[in-house]
Amino acid sequence: MNIKTKEEIIESQSQKIEYLNKDIDFKNKGFTIPQQNLFYYYIFNELGVNFQNSKKKDWAKVISAINGKNEEYVRKALSFNFDDEVTKKDMRILVTTIDNLFPSITQKILNDIEV
Repeated sequence: MNIKTKEEIIESQSQKIEYLNKDIDFKNKGFTIPQQNLFYYYIFNELGVNFQNSKKKDWAKVISAINGKNEEYVRKALSFNFDDEVTKKDMRILVTTIDNLFPSITQKILNDIEV
């Protein structure tokens, strides 16, 4: 049984994030609505708010108030298909942006991409 040290795990994750940075042609135009929604999905889940204990229309109301986008469009974009390659690409973009500030969320996203 090969047990990794904390440093080995951190190095491995750093290498994954560096690879993702190189893999993504992301121009700093800001997140798309689906990318923003993924960000809020993971942040809200960290806070204990999820689709089982709240309504998407309430999520959309908050998110659209923050980003100024159409509430109905935001609500429709809250339906994620985590097996979809576009969603996985959005998740990789999100990881490269939040990795330093939210390392535990970054790890959850990386785990979700690999599943």
